[in-house]
Amino acid sequence: MNAWNVFWFGHVPRVRCQLLVVSLAVVIAVDCWMNFLPNAALHGLTSFNVPHLTWLGMLPWQPSAALYAGVQLAVGMLLVMGLWSPYRRWFHDIACLLFTYGWMMSRLDSFQHHYFMSLALLCIAWLDPASSRRHPYKLLGCLVAILYLFTAVVKMEPIWISGVVLRNLGEQQPWPEWMIGILGSCGLSRDLAWRFMAMGGIAVELLLALGYLLATIWPDCHRRIPQLVACGFLASALLTHGSIETLDLKIGWFSYYMMLLAIVYFTPTAWLEAPARWVSERLTFQWGSGLRHAVGGGCAMLLLAVTLCCSPALVEYRLLRAGALLEKGRTEDAH
Repeated sequence: MNAWNVFWFGHVPRVRCQLLVVSLAVVIAVDCWMNFLPNAALHGLTSFNVPHLTWLGMLPWQPSAALYAGVQLAVGMLLVMGLWSPYRRWFHDIACLLFTYGWMMSRLDSFQHHYFMSLALLCIAWLDPASSRRHPYKLLGCLVAILYLFTAVVKMEPIWISGVVLRNLGEQQPWPEWMIGILGSCGLSRDLAWRFMAMGGIAVELLLALGYLLATIWPDCHRRIPQLVACGFLASALLTHGSIETLDLKIGWFSYYMMLLAIVYFTPTAWLEAPARWVSERLTFQWGSGLRHAVGGGCAMLLLAVTLCCSPALVEYRLLRAGALLEKGRTEDAH
């Protein structure tokens, strides 16, 4: 087997694939229900409500608030139900298609990471932890490395390198000012300190791009030094995205997705296997037939559906819709 085939089809620990599929599916489902669903209230009521692609507006069914809400509900349910079904790939493929249609339906929903999450959903749909061919895991690792590399290259503009952008974002936040104080005690002026931090952001993103590439090439290393290096990459990713969240950039759950992926790709395998084995032992049905598993899964889905229908997300949707309609003077639809 040549190096190219070894890279794409080499061994990947099963626990990493299982953790990636389950955690990403659950987090995206919750994201759809908690964050995307309330946005449906604004659909059709603003001037920037146009699809990402022109031909989407030519479909027999026109984008609407109800359709958008239904799509987000369906995506979450398909992702969770797929984890219980032997036909998970079909459930997750359809969820990926609907998720992509959801954010392409309107530019109200235009977070840049939605493009990436569609690709991530496609990867987990075709990733089978029970199979020895786990190239979708490798593909997602490469995509994350490209994402960090692209983000770092985009920042190599004079306006970012000068520190002006970072200063405007972080001047009112506690941790950037704390860092500026430390750099100031080292003899750097305030302007130079902001520039140093901006350059440091680029360096960290380049480092994480390299880290994901290495973690994709060697996903199962048992030597102490590589494990320590992987822990360093993990800490860098968690600190970076934790810091980004404090800046209140209104970028949705992008930082949480990246922290989740960092845990999957950088955590030493032995650290993942112990809790996974503990969970697996408690979720193994020694008594179950296929019918009982199906009944159990159906009851779980019913409970989830009832909980969802009574959730604050739908209440928030109705309130936002009523407020938007009243502002437009369409009181007849406000209730």
